[in-house]
Amino acid sequence: MKKTTVCICVLLALAAVGVAQAATLTLPTVTIGPKTMNWVDSLNVSKFDPLLGVLTGVTITIGGSINGFEKIESFDTTAQVILTSVSANLTVERPDTTPLMVLKPGFSTTDSFTAYDGIWDWAGTSGIGGSGEGRPFSASDPGAPTTFSAASDLALFTGTGNITLPVIAQGFSAATGSANLTSWFKTAASADVTVVYDYKPVPEPSSLLVMGTGLLGLIGGLRRRRN
Repeated sequence: MKKTTVCICVLLALAAVGVAQAATLTLPTVTIGPKTMNWVDSLNVSKFDPLLGVLTGVTITIGGSINGFEKIESFDTTAQVILTSVSANLTVERPDTTPLMVLKPGFSTTDSFTAYDGIWDWAGTSGIGGSGEGRPFSASDPGAPTTFSAASDLALFTGTGNITLPVIAQGFSAATGSANLTSWFKTAASADVTVVYDYKPVPEPSSLLVMGTGLLGLIGGLRRRRN
């Protein structure tokens, strides 16, 4: 009788493992910004409910974009080619401020200028941008998903309520190539963050009951054959 009970428990455990196939839970994408850099914000993420099963991985995707305006004027006495670059570091951190992932959207471009045309107006043949907001620019990076499966991270995202993740945007801009130039930039950045939970779900009681009944019938049949 004891051996039969042990067999039933083992078979039920194996059946439960078979039912618990991998599943995913995708949380709604959250967008922060666009806001003028540099900025610090936070993202509230619903934790994984352990009643659903066992969390096996947290996949995070951060996409980002930058946009803004620029003006450049070259005061050089000779023609110049000026390289302009604008970028951002978009960082998602754990609550203890250790970084989870970093995205770096950015762009670079080159412009040819004549010798200074004598008028500092961000225009003409020695400048760009004009009298308005400036020449617009934009760049984006959809990012790539990164999965975290360390026990410490799984514990961090498991439970009830929310987990707050800091999101930081740092901007960088430069215009180079001339010994005598001036530049002006106005840059904003936005971040899109998506969190996906990979987990093994808890088997439905009805599934276990059906399998348990079948297993008991099988074991009963084996016992009758032995008798």
